[in-house]
Amino acid sequence: ADNFVQAFDRFVEPNDKVRAELFRIISLRRTNQHQQITSTVVAQDEWPSIMIAAATGSKTEDQILKTVHHKTGDELDAALSEAYFFIAQINMVNNNKLKAAVYLQRSIDKGILSNNLRTLARADLERLHR
Repeated sequence: ADNFVQAFDRFVEPNDKVRAELFRIISLRRTNQHQQITSTVVAQDEWPSIMIAAATGSKTEDQILKTVHHKTGDELDAALSEAYFFIAQINMVNNNKLKAAVYLQRSIDKGILSNNLRTLARADLERLHR
């Protein structure tokens, strides 16, 4: 989690900062599953910052996917593959392994051209199947 704080501080682009914050929240939730994690990043109702609200429990998967579906074409595929990955991470933290596996597979299925998290999704899916 500390490394993601450092990444957040170094990043300039707002969406890169959001992604670093998402990974920080997820890593903290993995180590402190019963502790409520908050964020200093204000979650907007737009992609990808809406994922902050999902990671902290104030937005649902359906709300996230509805927001993502405002995108079109290649942007939609890229956003969906990332959304599926982060939704899977949240489900893993919440100990819903079956749902996490489904979302990881969806993320992988989006394809290599639109999915920069595909390798991580595959590794997590393999870990879930063990």
